[in-house]
Amino acid sequence: METTNGPILLVSAEQDEIWPSHAMANKITESLEQAQFSHPYQHIALPGGHYSFNRETQNQVNQFLTKTLVNQCQ
Repeated sequence: METTNGPILLVSAEQDEIWPSHAMANKITESLEQAQFSHPYQHIALPGGHYSFNRETQNQVNQFLTKTLVNQCQ
């Protein structure tokens, strides 16, 4: 992460059945905060398992991408 030069979006599931995505995303977010990361970042934590991704989550992803990437590329 120390060499990342752009926005970071993390999406995790609080009860992920595959891997500890939520705990790992929280650790990444804490690391970004401690490092005073200069780019936007966001952690979208889904309630439930990794199949919780729905239309609302897609809207949150789209908002982040529009705010951090699309507007910069125009």
